[in-house]
Amino acid sequence: MSEHSPLTEFWEVTCPALPAPSRLYGLAPVGLGTPDAESLTSYLTRLAHAHRVSVQALVRQEIQPRLGEGPAPRPWPNRSTLFWKRDARLLNGLSAGTQTWVSALNQLTGRTDVVGSTLLRWRQVISPNLLLRDHRAWCPRCYAEQQQTGVVYDRLLWALTPVLWCAHHGQPLASSCSRCHQAQPVLSPYALVGTCVHCGWWLGDGAAAAPPQDADWQAQVSTAAASLVAAAAVEGHDPPAERIAAVITVVLGRGRGHGASAVGQRLQVSDVILHGWRHGRVPQLANLIRLSVGLGHDPAALLTNPELCQQRQLVRAQRCAAIPARVGRPAGQHRDWDAIAATLQAMVRDVDGIPCSVRAVGAQLGVSITLLRRRCPEECRQITEQYQAYARARGQQRRATVAHAIPQAVHQLHDAGIVPTEERITQVLDIPGVLREPEMRAIWRATRRALEEAGITDRGQERQTPSSQEEA
Repeated sequence: MSEHSPLTEFWEVTCPALPAPSRLYGLAPVGLGTPDAESLTSYLTRLAHAHRVSVQALVRQEIQPRLGEGPAPRPWPNRSTLFWKRDARLLNGLSAGTQTWVSALNQLTGRTDVVGSTLLRWRQVISPNLLLRDHRAWCPRCYAEQQQTGVVYDRLLWALTPVLWCAHHGQPLASSCSRCHQAQPVLSPYALVGTCVHCGWWLGDGAAAAPPQDADWQAQVSTAAASLVAAAAVEGHDPPAERIAAVITVVLGRGRGHGASAVGQRLQVSDVILHGWRHGRVPQLANLIRLSVGLGHDPAALLTNPELCQQRQLVRAQRCAAIPARVGRPAGQHRDWDAIAATLQAMVRDVDGIPCSVRAVGAQLGVSITLLRRRCPEECRQITEQYQAYARARGQQRRATVAHAIPQAVHQLHDAGIVPTEERITQVLDIPGVLREPEMRAIWRATRRALEEAGITDRGQERQTPSSQEEA
């Protein structure tokens, strides 16, 4: 056979280059590079659900050991509830802790595009103040549409404080459950995306709120912020911190009628803030959107296109017509405490409705929880007692339901010839971390022990006694 025969060429097979194996699934974030990009907190929740574990277990066992000594929102998130209630929202932002978490997720999943689920690209040109919400916001109609496609997730756009409007459906974003009226944390240690943390209600089932008077302006804010979200995944150099200073210097250097006072009046921004931008201070997102609307450019182009710093930039009054005036709450504004007390008493008497916490009631009335407890102590005490009783009853009901379902799941797997391990029980019940509770774990072990004592193996076959073996 010739040395260069066709058969020799046929057997020369080279092994294709395979990617390195990752410890976690290489789950792809949804919508990167578009205005509908997924937030990092939503990605964490979906990643945990894909592995059939809770978010808390994923953070504690996989992510936390890889954070190292670098900056993080909380040193030990599994040991402090403050992480879930306060610091977890920072993961969607542009802090150094966000970079640490993104690096850990890239290492675990083998991906390199997780950074597109954050605002890290804008860390040098946007202030972190008033950037991210304290609680989750969402569009119920978007949730309903996502449920039909099979991937329910939270958009990064919804995490931004100035965004109050869904541009897809032309309606305000929801911020509380339509059933229990409770606010939702940005990241929950156990709940799934799209479900209420407190009552388990589907958040895609809710009536749209009435549009506000400044609906046109809210639509512009949503569109402008969407440009930043879409450009967050673009690879390349981050915009330098001097970009805003260069733009505002060009704007304020156009002579008469374009000074800081006149421009600030059109943008509804203090001239002190404008001078601060000129001297290197970075703007808050809400003020950056006002500037971009006044100049007729989207914020992403304003921050990434260096040619705009040399062009003739004018803040025109026609473009600023939709910008609402900033009206602060007057000091010492009078509140009708008699009406507030009557509202609280009506909530106490409403035995048919779902009780709310004092914090949720204060959010509905626009009153801080401290002031509400000080002025209406008796009503707040009764509301707290009702809510605690409701929470205890729901917890007992949930535990009873799960305690009844665990033996059924064990027998179901046993009848199918499958070993009822902890992982398989969790998959059957579709409740992440269901066997972490000592009570539920004891029920699972007792059921398996009962099967073994009955002379039945985990494979669904009866054990052969010595007498039966001799007869065989």
